Amino acid sequence: MGANLLGSFAIGALSVLLGARADSSAALDLRLFLMTGVLGGFTTYSAFALESLLLAQGGAAWRSAGYVAATIALCLLAAWVGRALAGAWITEA
Repeated sequence: MGANLLGSFAIGALSVLLGARADSSAALDLRLFLMTGVLGGFTTYSAFALESLLLAQGGAAWRSAGYVAATIALCLLAAWVGRALAGAWITEA
């Protein structure tokens, strides 16, 4: 949980700090490297948090809430399916 909280904080801060300076290709490259590369590798939750926040701040609160609910529900379902399939495979082997 700590990594997700730290990653969310970092991507939020970087989106503002680097967003104001995204007028050059070097700044865009740095933003992509740090936000997508470094933080994406650190935790994908940071990108999820930023996308949800930007939707809500952009006036799409219901869309943001739906995105959050669907993402959580589908990720839980995918984890359950993965566990079920792996458990079935181990049982048969």
